[in-house]
Amino acid sequence: MIKKPNFRLVFKYKRHKKNGQKCLFKFPLLYNIITMHKPYELLESLLCNIEERLTEDIDTDTLADKYSLSATHLRRLFQFAFNQTIGAYIRSRKLSASIDYIINSNLNILDIAILYGFEYEQTYIRSFKREFGITPGDLRKTRKILTIKPPLHLFDSNKMADGAFFGPDIVMVPQFHLIGRKHKMPLYCELSSLPTFHFNNFINEEKNKIADAVNREIIINISTDAEIKNADYGYFMPSLQVKSFDNIPDGFCGLTFPSTLCARFKLIKPDDVELNETFAEKLFSKIDNYMSNNQNNIFDRYGTTIDIFDPTSFGGSYKSWQWLKPVKFPA
Repeated sequence: MIKKPNFRLVFKYKRHKKNGQKCLFKFPLLYNIITMHKPYELLESLLCNIEERLTEDIDTDTLADKYSLSATHLRRLFQFAFNQTIGAYIRSRKLSASIDYIINSNLNILDIAILYGFEYEQTYIRSFKREFGITPGDLRKTRKILTIKPPLHLFDSNKMADGAFFGPDIVMVPQFHLIGRKHKMPLYCELSSLPTFHFNNFINEEKNKIADAVNREIIINISTDAEIKNADYGYFMPSLQVKSFDNIPDGFCGLTFPSTLCARFKLIKPDDVELNETFAEKLFSKIDNYMSNNQNNIFDRYGTTIDIFDPTSFGGSYKSWQWLKPVKFPA
């Protein structure tokens, strides 16, 4: 079993305070919350809807209307989940599906183009050649084997309670600078409320003290081991990304995270679902199981981990979470 701290952060997003009382949402958001899909169900339905409508005039705007999201937030949601743009995916699927008509029918190229929503034959031909390196007419003559874009699918491993879980993918994290409040944390004790307290206190009382923040809404939490081996404590630092260390407030510290190759796990959850202790334990259990069963042994099982919480990426309905761990590939 992987050695890991017992102070996984439990997040409780609250919209606002009214008369000293915390409220889950404002009344104008009630309609969106009632009609909102769970992330896994939304993405599964979205992929099926795209596949069923390849021969229709389908675009991001019409899909966003269907799921009561803005087109911008739907694009971000799709990109976050699948590491590609929804527009490029729809276009690739249309072009891939059209191959069957090129090979197995006598329809002319213009009719095939119109069938898959291309207004002009030349637009279709240019898109097809850019995708596959050959024109539709030449493919019909040569019957060349092509690599196509298959439909995306979700699996049971992507489903988690009310969220959608993805990963890992391997990403290069560029160097960035952080300013935050560093806390010494016991590793193995029943103090799971401590990081929650420190996180909430950072949001409510401390983050606004940091000048030159790149984005004041995105909280980046750094968990590190102690300076000595086999210590019974580690460090937890809620922080903001900053442009420089010119103005570090009293009691805060600066940290530079170097450019590092990392494994990234991602979560999308509804805004009205709490990331409570039970939810967090299931989340990190999935990550730990993957890391324990990874045959390539690329994970640095100790050292620094990064949690990135963005409450703004998908609008008011969904929140994103990323967990990053440095990896080392064998020489």
